Amino acid sequence: MGVGRNLSYKKSVFFRHKGFSAHNNVPGGDDDLFINKAATKENISIVIDKEAFTLSEPATTWKQWTKQKKRHYTTSRYYKPVHKLLLGMYALSHFLFYPLLLVSMVYYSWEQALIVFAIRF
Repeated sequence: MGVGRNLSYKKSVFFRHKGFSAHNNVPGGDDDLFINKAATKENISIVIDKEAFTLSEPATTWKQWTKQKKRHYTTSRYYKPVHKLLLGMYALSHFLFYPLLLVSMVYYSWEQALIVFAIRF
């Protein structure tokens, strides 16, 4: 996931896209929205070196989690439509995985369902 603490970009890219100016009215997510706007297949790369990893503390209470999700939701309307669709499909796949796994175990083949579970795990 691209967030401010694990992103880098050239100054020329930042100025070409007028930095965060298009997102001044958004309370959070300006870094993510900037990358969503500026990134193309030709100008990105992924670094998997151990030194490049950053860790974030997850929300530990429902209140923190709800606040975080509300903040994400207020930012989501600024994403490109294709990215909204892909993120929605990703979330839906997580939501449906376990119910469909149980249905598969009961009505289809519990052995094959366990293989799918093991692969995902």
